[in-house]
Amino acid sequence: FEINTEQMLFRGLVARRFPRRLTLAAVQPPVPILRTCFHTSLQVVQSNLSNIISPRNNSNICAKNSNFYKLKPSVRRRVFHASTDSMSDQSEQIVRVVSWNIDGLDNSHDDVEIRTVSALQQICALPERPHFILLQEVTDLSLFIIEEFCKTHKYEVSVDSEIVRGDYFCVILSDPKSVKLKSFQSLSYEKTMMQRSAYFADAEVYQKKVRVGTTHLESSANGKEYRMIQFEDFVNGAFEDMDDDLSSRIILAGDLNIRETEWKALKRAVEEKNGKDVWQYTGENKDTRWTWDMLKNNNYEETFQSRKPQSRFDRMFSFGNHLIPVEFTLFGTQKCDELETLDCTECSRFKSKVRRSILASLRDEIVIETPQSLYPHHRFASDHWAILSHFILQ
Repeated sequence: FEINTEQMLFRGLVARRFPRRLTLAAVQPPVPILRTCFHTSLQVVQSNLSNIISPRNNSNICAKNSNFYKLKPSVRRRVFHASTDSMSDQSEQIVRVVSWNIDGLDNSHDDVEIRTVSALQQICALPERPHFILLQEVTDLSLFIIEEFCKTHKYEVSVDSEIVRGDYFCVILSDPKSVKLKSFQSLSYEKTMMQRSAYFADAEVYQKKVRVGTTHLESSANGKEYRMIQFEDFVNGAFEDMDDDLSSRIILAGDLNIRETEWKALKRAVEEKNGKDVWQYTGENKDTRWTWDMLKNNNYEETFQSRKPQSRFDRMFSFGNHLIPVEFTLFGTQKCDELETLDCTECSRFKSKVRRSILASLRDEIVIETPQSLYPHHRFASDHWAILSHFILQ
């Protein structure tokens, strides 16, 4: 994504890059904005932003062995306010959590926008609104689309404010109708070659304290040594800086890249903290075992022509006696061209060749020239399936 600094959107949006096929007209930044990048010198001044929550320092969650952790205390939260007429359905205290690696790095078919929109469409189509959506492998472009989705569907976006432009990262979305988000914190793993991090959000659901966390552990077989350390740090870090009530309700999920041979050694870290592997606890349904299934998913068919691996890379865990897993399902199993009939207004707008600005607060024109060859688009939203789990909150 190569666009000059002058061509970045300003008012109401932290400066970010857009793909080459985005043509921006009349972009004169009316309001200075400040965004400090961790490894870059890009700085623009921030002021008078009514729809962006200022970065805030949250309490540290570093593990006692701080050698494993490098805390990023500054985070960015964007709130797209929903109606507060009904904060939650108190009669049924079920917490719904989605975890999905949306594969924002794969642009081999020039289809990141289409696949991201398709992923959001399938989240929209869920019969019940998730309380938390944990997304991994998010990029600048996919985050832009996700934030537009959240403006319509009234989710709160929690993302690290020190993200390096061009990196990929994790994002936590929470439903302000039923979730009161208290804090969001990120930490960087000391042992990583891929700049991997963990993210935690503290919240109240049904007036009960809950912590959710997500991460994307080191990839590939060669990343085993780092991955093993990172997983233990992820679990241990989730228990830092919390009271007894919060420690009884913890949900962790993400793309862990764990192989079955590695799990035999790593499950000790979960068992020692009274944790449950949600898939195993809910009955080990064989139909939902593989979350990365190249037998059914054709997104990387060019890479895996002779060998079709299946792995349970994506996992979800619960900790504490006051959080009971009751359901573990997979979705995201529809190809992009199978979603054309879904009624999702903001998603359909991304399919227009020419449309008004996605940001209602801007008066600029944004032109998207989407190749017609992408329709129909016979790929899945991601090479990973999405996890949807239900928990009884006690």
